[in-house]
Amino acid sequence: MMRFSSLHIASFVLAVATSSLHAEDDAMEMKVLKGAEHKDRVVDQAAVAIQREGIRRIEKLLNGKLPEQKESDLNFQLGIARLEAAAIQFRISHEKAHRGNGKLDLSAYNKEMEQAVVVLTRFLTRFPKDPRTPEVLFMRGTAHDESKNRVQARKDFEDLWKRFPEVPETSPALMRLAELAVEDEDHARAVRYLAPLEKRPDDAHYPFALYKLAWAQFNLGNIRSALDYIGKHIKFYDDRFHKYGNLESSEMAMRENSLKDISLFYFEGIQKDVSGFGLEKSFKEFQNYAGINPTDLTVVRFTALLRTRNNDSELT
Repeated sequence: MMRFSSLHIASFVLAVATSSLHAEDDAMEMKVLKGAEHKDRVVDQAAVAIQREGIRRIEKLLNGKLPEQKESDLNFQLGIARLEAAAIQFRISHEKAHRGNGKLDLSAYNKEMEQAVVVLTRFLTRFPKDPRTPEVLFMRGTAHDESKNRVQARKDFEDLWKRFPEVPETSPALMRLAELAVEDEDHARAVRYLAPLEKRPDDAHYPFALYKLAWAQFNLGNIRSALDYIGKHIKFYDDRFHKYGNLESSEMAMRENSLKDISLFYFEGIQKDVSGFGLEKSFKEFQNYAGINPTDLTVVRFTALLRTRNNDSELT
C-alpha cells in the first residue's frame, strides 16, 4: 500500500483549496458580470422612459401656437430626441437578444428611426432657410441609412454635399457615400466622393479617405495611383510621429496595414506586367513608398506573395 507523507497530504489539500478558490472566483466573476448587465439594463430602461417623457413634452408644446423660431428649435430638439431614443432602443434590443439567446428584433428600433425621419423631414420642409439645415440633412440621411433605405440616404448625403460643400457634416457624408459606392462595386464613383476629402489634410477623415482612395484605384486597375495614395497614407502617420513623438495604437495599426498593402499592390503590378514594375525594382520602390528602410511587414509579405506565385507556376 502506498504511504502518503504529510507533504503529499498538504499538497493535496492545497490543490483542493486552490481549486475551490478558483471556482469561487469564477462564480463571483459571473455574479459581477450579471450584476453589471442587470445594471446596464435598468439604466437603459430608465433612460428610454425619460427620453419618451421628454418627447411627449416637446410634442405637447408643438401642439400650441408658437413663434417660428421657437417652433424650429423644438422640432430640432425633437429630432435629436428621437434619434437618441432609437440609439437606446438599439442597445436594449441587442441586450434582449444576448440575454435570451434569441433572434435579434430591431422592430422597435426601426420604428423610432422612422419617427425621427418624420420629424427631421418636417423641419426641412417648414424651415428650409434655417442655419441648422446641413446638420438636419445629415441626421436624416443617417437615419435613412440605419433603416437600410440606401436610396434616400444617398439622396440626402449628396444634397448636403452639393448645397453645403464646406460644412463639417459634408466630410462624414462623403465618406459614407464612398462606402455605399464600394458596396455597389462602383469604385469610380467612390473616387469622385473621396476626391474632395483629399484637399482637406486637417480633416479627421483625411487619412481614411487616402486609404479608401488607394483601394478604389487598385480595384480600378490603376496600380501606380494606388501605390501613390498608400504612400501618402503612410507619410501622413510618419509626419504625425515626427510632430508628436508617438502614434496611437489604432494609428499604428492603420500604418502597418498600408505597409502590407504596398507589397500586395506592387506584386499585382508585376503579375499584370504593368509598365515600370519589376522584381529588380521592388526594393527601391518599397523605399519610395515605405521609407528608407522598408519594414519586415512589407518585405516579408512580398516574399510570401512571390513564393505563392512560384508554387502556382510549379503546379501548372
